[in-house]
Order: sequence, then structure tokens, then C-alpha cells
Amino acid sequence: MQRSPKARAASLISLPLAWLLIIYIGSLFALFITSIWKIDTFTSKVIREFTLQNFIDVFTDRAYFNVTIRTLVVAVSVTLICALIAIPMAFFMARIARPKSCLVLIGEWFLHHSGLLFGKDLCLANNVLPRYGVS
Repeated sequence: MQRSPKARAASLISLPLAWLLIIYIGSLFALFITSIWKIDTFTSKVIREFTLQNFIDVFTDRAYFNVTIRTLVVAVSVTLICALIAIPMAFFMARIARPKSCLVLIGEWFLHHSGLLFGKDLCLANNVLPRYGVS
């Protein structure tokens, strides 16, 4: 494997590719399959019978349509903001920064985001955020 660059590249990419296919694409596939089944309105149980009514409801029911539009707006906004931050940062790390400073930037990014996650969890646990209208 040391002599073949293709085998080395394949071994490096195999685990992330397996994660992408099994976990991510598999989850999306399971979500799609459950979206084409019926739901019993009385018991809220899934009936394994094909229907496109759920997709029709997204476009005809105003509440579902608003949720769908808001979800798409948030997804596109987050993607654009991340791209606006990540592309210049990646260019800086690849072309300008020294390897040690790249580690510092990655470590700082990790600490910042883990602090946001754990900080919000602590605030939610102590009912701090709901008092200020944030949930």
C-alpha cells in the first residue's frame, strides 16, 4: 500500500465515504421512505401504504408551507455564512499561515463551537435563555 498512491488515497477516503453513504444518505433515504407512507390521524401511527399526500400537504397547507420556506431560508443562510467564513479561512491556512498557526486556528474554532454548544445547554438547563425570549 505504501507504493501505490491510488491505494493510499482509497484507504484514506474509504471511511469518510462509508460514513457519507451509510449514515447520511441512509438517513435521508429512510426519511424519504417514511414521507411516502400514510399516517393515521387518530393514533398518529405510520401505516405502510404508499401515498403522496404528505408532499401535497406541504404545498397546500399554509402551516407546512411556511415551515418549509423558513427551513430553506435558514439552511441557505447558514450555508452562505459558513462559506463566507470558511473559504477565506481555508485560503489563509493553505497559502499564508504556518502549520503551527493552522493548528491554533483549528483548536480555537473547536473550542469556540463547543463552548457555544455547551453554553447554550447550560443556559437551557438553568432556564436562562427562555427568560430572554431565546429558545
